[in-house]
Amino acid sequence: MNQPTHLPLTGDPDAGALSARQALLLLDSLDAGAAPPLEQRLLEDLRDLLLGVLKIDPADFSPTRALMDYGLDSIASTEIGTLFTQRFGISVPPTVFFEFQNLQSFCGYLLANHHGQLLEHYGDSAPLPAPAPVVAAAPPMAQVVAPVAAGAVATPATQGPLSIEALWQRYEHLAPAAPAVVQGTRVSNEYEPSQALLDEQFSLCQQATRVQIHRPGAPRLECATYGSGTPVLMLGGLVMQYDVMWRLQLQALGRGHRLIMLHLPGCGEAELPPAFDIAHLVADIVVLLDQLGIDQPLPVIGYSFGGVLAQAFALAHPHRCAGLCISVSSPFSEGASNFPVLMGELQKSPRFMTLNRGWNMAALPAYQQVIGDFDLRPQLGNLHCPCRIICASDDAYQPPAYSALIANAVPHAELIEVQGAGHLLGFTHHQRYNQLLLEFLHNLPTPEGPARHPVPPVFQPATAHTLQTLEDYVRQGEQGHCAILSAPAAQTALLLNHLAKRGKREPADYRSYFMTSLEEALDAALRLARHHARNRTPDGQGELLLIDDSGYWARYFNPLQRADASALVPGIRVVASLAQALAYQRQHGPEQLAAVACIQAADASAEACDAWLRELAGSGILSLVVEPARQAGHWPLLALCESPDLIVLGEGLSGFQAPLGACLVHERVKNPWLMTPNESYVRHVMSNFGLPFKLAFEHLMAQFAAGLSVDEQRELRRIASSSEATYQAHLCYGNRGYAKIARMHGFDGRFHEARGVRSRLMHDGEPSREIIDCFVNVGTCPRGLNPLDVIEQVARQHDTRRDYWGELQGLLQHNTGLPMALPASSNVTAVEAALTLGLLAARGERHKLLCFSGGLGFSMLSAAASHTLGFDIFRAPFEPLHAHTVFIDPLAEDAEAQLQGHLLSGEIALVWFETIQVDANASRPVPPHLIAMIERHRDAGGYLVGIDETQTNLMTGRFLHSQAQVPQPDIVALGSALCDSLLPMGVVLCSEAVTHAGAQRQPQRVADLQGRGITQLSAHLALNCLQALEREGALAHARTQGEYFHQRLLELQRAFPLIRAVRAEGLLLTVELELAGTPAFVERSFGYLLWGSLLRDPEGGVAAAVCPIHNHCLRYLPPLNIDRDSIDLMVANLRRALARGVDGVLQDCAEHNRHLGDTRTAQFLSSLTHPKKKGPNL
Repeated sequence: MNQPTHLPLTGDPDAGALSARQALLLLDSLDAGAAPPLEQRLLEDLRDLLLGVLKIDPADFSPTRALMDYGLDSIASTEIGTLFTQRFGISVPPTVFFEFQNLQSFCGYLLANHHGQLLEHYGDSAPLPAPAPVVAAAPPMAQVVAPVAAGAVATPATQGPLSIEALWQRYEHLAPAAPAVVQGTRVSNEYEPSQALLDEQFSLCQQATRVQIHRPGAPRLECATYGSGTPVLMLGGLVMQYDVMWRLQLQALGRGHRLIMLHLPGCGEAELPPAFDIAHLVADIVVLLDQLGIDQPLPVIGYSFGGVLAQAFALAHPHRCAGLCISVSSPFSEGASNFPVLMGELQKSPRFMTLNRGWNMAALPAYQQVIGDFDLRPQLGNLHCPCRIICASDDAYQPPAYSALIANAVPHAELIEVQGAGHLLGFTHHQRYNQLLLEFLHNLPTPEGPARHPVPPVFQPATAHTLQTLEDYVRQGEQGHCAILSAPAAQTALLLNHLAKRGKREPADYRSYFMTSLEEALDAALRLARHHARNRTPDGQGELLLIDDSGYWARYFNPLQRADASALVPGIRVVASLAQALAYQRQHGPEQLAAVACIQAADASAEACDAWLRELAGSGILSLVVEPARQAGHWPLLALCESPDLIVLGEGLSGFQAPLGACLVHERVKNPWLMTPNESYVRHVMSNFGLPFKLAFEHLMAQFAAGLSVDEQRELRRIASSSEATYQAHLCYGNRGYAKIARMHGFDGRFHEARGVRSRLMHDGEPSREIIDCFVNVGTCPRGLNPLDVIEQVARQHDTRRDYWGELQGLLQHNTGLPMALPASSNVTAVEAALTLGLLAARGERHKLLCFSGGLGFSMLSAAASHTLGFDIFRAPFEPLHAHTVFIDPLAEDAEAQLQGHLLSGEIALVWFETIQVDANASRPVPPHLIAMIERHRDAGGYLVGIDETQTNLMTGRFLHSQAQVPQPDIVALGSALCDSLLPMGVVLCSEAVTHAGAQRQPQRVADLQGRGITQLSAHLALNCLQALEREGALAHARTQGEYFHQRLLELQRAFPLIRAVRAEGLLLTVELELAGTPAFVERSFGYLLWGSLLRDPEGGVAAAVCPIHNHCLRYLPPLNIDRDSIDLMVANLRRALARGVDGVLQDCAEHNRHLGDTRTAQFLSSLTHPKKKGPNL
């Protein structure tokens, strides 16, 4: 596993560890001149060692070429590591060969971290040249977005506070040329709106209508109105005129609303009374609305002091307020009259100061009596309208803590903190601010009832071609589990490689990793970027910069919209334009930034993106482009001349017909996922891609076939007919690491004619064999492979006008009691959605998760609930990750005490767990007394309870395995078992209370979850599957057959000590092997060797599965309708392997690799059967 390596400098006990980055810098310094004698000797000895293991012709070897190009894999790395330790007496982890990927860089690592031992080995006493100094990156300074001279910030003089006029005069006389530090922050123009934009928006301001209301004996009132539609009351800061205060909001909000922009007394032509207070201002608002004929409740937007006024208006007249949006404000007077601090905030933007030159500062002293003494906090609990509160992380005048006071007091209030913004949030970050305002207005209730603005599904209705492809796929018995080297997957990867290179200035190859959605594909690209950065700069921050003006990805990674430290995935900064990204990335190097991703922005033209890509090239920061693929045949990607490091595509791959996504990696990227075990980071064993790949390949061919070369067309045809061509294509264009694993163990053939629990396996030039296929049934197809009734009941009867999703939701409610359902594309996105919903629906300000160690996380979001003991493989390479998860080892002696303490702490938002930890803990059940404790303390603890059933529902013989232990969970996640393995799918079930609470806090994110992933064809398949299972009594059958299978495995355990344990629940069965005392490689990898041997058994092969973390465990999850004859064949297959023993299995695997021509691997495996080896061999 790739993790940062920190080993002490042996020759200097007082020295600290050199990181991998320091080692690389040392190597760079060594490259600058002639190699010293020690390095030369080390290079020569290492070269000889590698030539011997990898069987390389010396003439073909280069010390700067990647070792993986010479065939380095996990076995070779283990052998090299063993020989290296024997020769030099130095122990290095095998993964070091994947971090330092050529001989030259590996040599530099050794010189940096083991030079004392190397000197001793070679008998030298001369010291090595000192490493080049490595300077730690300074912590980033907080940002100020405008150049202001050092003396710009006014502070109270000893004689008393400076007047507003004096503060303004200080700004007027500043020399704006040189940037300087203000209040300990760094100046930046990153978010300053352009003058051209301000001028353009001013022309709109001139179209507004100024309305004056003359009142006998009372001061004149004034407002400006703009736009048409639902009226919105807008209350600005102290005496700020509308064309200053709302200049950058007018166009965005005025398209669908009538904006009522109040001028406070002393602003514009609104007269200033001799004395007034907040109550007088509220009364003026009522008069204004009455005179304008607005008697219905309307939304109120308040900014700074306008936010105070908005609170007071809503408290005094709740029947007239449809909703509150309060920005950078406070519920009480503390700090409100601190004008020096306010001026410091305003001075952060020279353009705002210029814009606001007409500010009537003479009126400000009259407001000191208004803002000097008020406190609305005791009354805020009486507010019951929807309330969104927006604060700015760097606002010194109205800091986020003040907004949090409002959010804590107002029932169901939603608090959003905008990172990097100050008090001028609406000016410097106007795009993000406008988006938040529009979301707020969009989701408000209407007089007819609660607002429902469903997010449209990303998927299009199933076409006639899609339905015909489904019918053909089932009839022909096609196969496409994600761990099979399928032909359509190889063809799709070849096409994507062609498209990624088309029209590029320097075309080069890409390889594709496939996921089930755009979300997972983008997450994979960002994870790879962090992994890449961590290998190169272990002490770096791993920050990710996303360019997206839609708001979707900010909600996705940080659903609570709080400070970065509380995000589900911290360390992700979202900006709304390419210009902002350029400004930011120019200030930060690879020590801070891992990647910059361009997703969606108005200024992201092809020319602008090319310039951005050229600027990032060679910087150490990876570039990422998301291709939406919305326009058939006209992808924006094709207009680029430069080649991004990473490319991400989503459901557009299939014409928005099926769940599918792809992450493409350029060949220049030092890809940490080329070899096992890291290839598993992009291999979700609960997904089936067969039908989606067929649809994607045909869709891409229909659009782009005309541009393919003759050689590419020929290769596509060869892939369709040859398992060897398919394998070679996966090596070149796909997940190379897994392709080599599949070849090594015999899973590189063509799986076809798949029906029920049987498949045919064919390799080029060999007769096909029928096998028991329990591999593809791993939790994904409860009725077996390709049930024929899908043709008649789904493919031929699917009606695009029918709401199958609604019907499925009703069926799931009937079976579970949970009325609400959210769609997902896989088990991974189902877990993501469940965790997101749990945090949004939690009580108060809680944001801690409680989980048990022993869970997998195939994405950065789902890793919030993932923890493995030892090296935390699904978290460590991708940090920073969610920092507020409590992990408890369920088998620890003090687990019960730890659990009870946390449950009753009042801090836990959601308890999330599997009742059986299938993948990451080899199907071990969580101790029942711990689950009972979670149930017992639910009321007292005030937390939500969520269950991950993505691998336990149905297969255990129960619709929900957890039902007996947790009868009424708040949230449940289900996986691909729902739809016969034909399309990837997930579902999140929850109570109405959970959905309602989540929508109160973040309505737009809940709307995303409810609507975006609905696939009516998937829902139809799931309905058909679940209804058939109920008609056939499949769950009872599964319990009966599962008990029979369990007893047969126990018979084997009694006969063969190599079986340590058998765990079974329904048809979820796990066989744990006893491998203690065997060589380290055997103990770590024997499960995979046995996996391949079982498949290749000439008397009857079986495709089983290996637990991904505990490789000494085999897993069987056959379909629910399996017959006893098939079970007997599976048991007989395992009996034959056990009879051969460890040595027999190793020799079988050695012979297979010898047959493939891989003599090195064959010799290595044979060497492990040496008679001096200790351990069981029965």
